[in-house]
Amino acid sequence: YVKDCPFFDFCSNDIIKALAIRLKPKIFSIGDELAYVGDIGQEMFFIDKGSVEVMSSDGKTVFATLVKGAFFGETSLFFKTKRTSTVRAISFCEVFQLDKCDIDDELRQRNFDLSRMLDTFNSIANSNKRRNAAVAANLEASKMKQNKLYKMIDQSDSMNVSAIKTRRIFLPHSVFRCHWDIACMLFSLYFATSILYRVAFVLEEDISSYRRWLLVDFSIDIFFIVDVYFRYTRFAFVYNGTVVINRNSIARHYRKNGMLLDVFSCLPLDVIVLLIPGLKDSVFLFRLVHLIRVRRLPSYLNHIEGYLNGWNIRVSAAMSLLSKTFFYYVLVNHLCACIWFLIHRYLERNIKYTWATTDCVEGGDDAGEGCLATWDDEMGQHNICNNGYVTNCYIRSIYFVITTISTVGYGMYRWN
Repeated sequence: YVKDCPFFDFCSNDIIKALAIRLKPKIFSIGDELAYVGDIGQEMFFIDKGSVEVMSSDGKTVFATLVKGAFFGETSLFFKTKRTSTVRAISFCEVFQLDKCDIDDELRQRNFDLSRMLDTFNSIANSNKRRNAAVAANLEASKMKQNKLYKMIDQSDSMNVSAIKTRRIFLPHSVFRCHWDIACMLFSLYFATSILYRVAFVLEEDISSYRRWLLVDFSIDIFFIVDVYFRYTRFAFVYNGTVVINRNSIARHYRKNGMLLDVFSCLPLDVIVLLIPGLKDSVFLFRLVHLIRVRRLPSYLNHIEGYLNGWNIRVSAAMSLLSKTFFYYVLVNHLCACIWFLIHRYLERNIKYTWATTDCVEGGDDAGEGCLATWDDEMGQHNICNNGYVTNCYIRSIYFVITTISTVGYGMYRWN
């Protein structure tokens, strides 16, 4: 890329190789701005993959579209002037960045004469200015009905500029979308860890103390209802490298990608239950419907990985896979521990010997006081957890899950 750039035609192969070593790879996502109008830049860029558009300061005019092999930002290498255009990625881009300090250092070491390079730069800079001025003039002339350009340009495009601007925060990889997806991931993770845990481990006498958390849960429910609205009407998506902002297309795309499940997960069954006096204690059971949201966790994690790449925070494929594997491993063990205890609490309530009644960490007979749960002969059933030590029961559930499900299990033992 350095060799093909006309600025460096007069440089020796040693200088070109030295500058090539100084190039820094950068990655940008759709909608990211690589250069900002008004900034005093300290670098130029060479496009390796993808395409960008050079825009006017008001964002209404696109002067040029640059693709692989093109370069921009060269003014920063020679003069301390403000950038006159904004450069925005219109597809996923990989570029190489050459900093002004690096080129100054290499040329200074070799006593290179910059005069011939500056002549080439001024020639290209003047050509770019004439091109930008011509594009702006033609667009202005196209607004006049007596001009031939008026019939060639769709005047509705200029009317849609303000509408497009209002939707910019909803574009993929915008700051708003980034924060929104992070919030969706955190709230989904909260549901995944709390809903099933409360059904399994919260005792009847403790339900009233846990109800204050329902305010938090209901607030998150409202957030997800707004999320469904945004995904149906506002959130643009990328299809074949193009950002789709048409609302009909957005709605159609969402309907095909899990909209009904998202709507079902937002049903306020728990709110309805609270209004029925005899079912108030079953409120946590009816919140199980919100666990459907957990299925979107993998997509949220993939989005966040894309944001990290856009912020130039590189995560290797091996590290990403290892982190996700550990994350899912912990989450699945937690869910299985809750299910393990649910079996003891509800399905085996009238069975004397269960894993909990025979887990006597404090010693003593099975189903006795030293076990996690105690059998009551008069009632013909065992209690849920001795002395209300729910934390101890959860830890033992996690232990049994790890030793039986997520590892090799108990193995095959033969008594000799």
